[in-house]
Amino acid sequence: MRTNARALLVLVTTLASVSCTRRPSSSAPRPTSELRFAASDSVSIDTISTGIVHYRIRRPTGPFNIHVVTVPARRQYEFTMARALDSLHGRERVTDIVRRRRERGEHIPIALNADFFDLRTGANENNQVIDGEVWKAVPVTDSPFDTFRNAHAQFAVGVDGRPYLDRFTYAGLVTSSCGQFAVDGVNGIPRLADALVLFTGAYANAPLGDSLRRPAAELVLMGAPAQRGRGVRDVELTVVAAPGFGPAGLPADRYVLGAYGTTRARLDSIATRCGSSPLRLSHAFRPDRGRLTMVVGGWPRVVTDGRNVAATADSVEGTFPRFSAQRHPRSAVGFSRDSSIVYLVTVDGRQDASVGMTLVELGDFLVAIGVFQGLNLDGGGSTTLVIDGRIVNRPSDAAGERAVGNAILVRER
Repeated sequence: MRTNARALLVLVTTLASVSCTRRPSSSAPRPTSELRFAASDSVSIDTISTGIVHYRIRRPTGPFNIHVVTVPARRQYEFTMARALDSLHGRERVTDIVRRRRERGEHIPIALNADFFDLRTGANENNQVIDGEVWKAVPVTDSPFDTFRNAHAQFAVGVDGRPYLDRFTYAGLVTSSCGQFAVDGVNGIPRLADALVLFTGAYANAPLGDSLRRPAAELVLMGAPAQRGRGVRDVELTVVAAPGFGPAGLPADRYVLGAYGTTRARLDSIATRCGSSPLRLSHAFRPDRGRLTMVVGGWPRVVTDGRNVAATADSVEGTFPRFSAQRHPRSAVGFSRDSSIVYLVTVDGRQDASVGMTLVELGDFLVAIGVFQGLNLDGGGSTTLVIDGRIVNRPSDAAGERAVGNAILVRER
């Protein structure tokens, strides 16, 4: 059980005092970097685990109820992304995702809802890499709400634990003695008319097409089942004359290349020129940040190099005023200038006690507390921060916690 005692660990922006509390511990370290808050803020501080600090901020000028968790990167913790129900499709509450991981023996002190998703299917919109395994990769973000097609900003972590924030696009490549062929995506119906997409067992038995596009041709491949590991790995494949999708989807050792639009010519080249020759599928993301262990999406980037860039989101990433300029509950992730601290943030909204923030207000807040690169995640009723298995913020849905598509987890190594 936690008990709180007085401590002054907050560096305020003026000489006015800020109320602070934290759990006493003779061995608990000070936060790696003290956060800066407004003079009128009421702030309580709790050390969750060694180096992980939870700040509760009550700001009367909104009013806003804000939660910030700071986590040291590249130390005893690692960041991973979890899909709802361990499937590309379906929804699950963040608390249930954490509970399942704990039942496997993992220690997950912190979890935060992440990418935008289809309320009907639970499918997330952006690239998804989980513990080095590519679950989904797209040439442009799979969103029906963009005002124009583009790749949204995403949060990623390298094998050394370093965080990144970029607008990653997938750039896969099949290499063989018969030539090289571009692969445009993994496990997703492409938003672009022309794309060659690889489907794996993770896609289950979901349809390969919709009312707008279906694959013009398919090619079945065989290879070792996908494995999670430290960083994205190449996959060895061969063309086979065998069934692809069955009632339960693809077997673990089967893969299907689906050709959409004009990429059928590319697929035909692989089938006719390569034959039984071994193929090597190399996963890659641009810009190149080396081997990545996780990638998860958001929309849009709100802080770049310590500057609030939220005002340009509508023109840069295709957001729109009803989303960007109105106040909503928000979730966000960011990191410090030296990449040593990752910030997980929620702002409650649609409540008398906390009205939510616009994207510009969110960007201002993130810059003020020391975020150097920052990304808005799915918000609204999805905003959920879980600490030690319990929700600490107040979700805005009348029914309480919403089932979501995926979550960012902090896991002890």
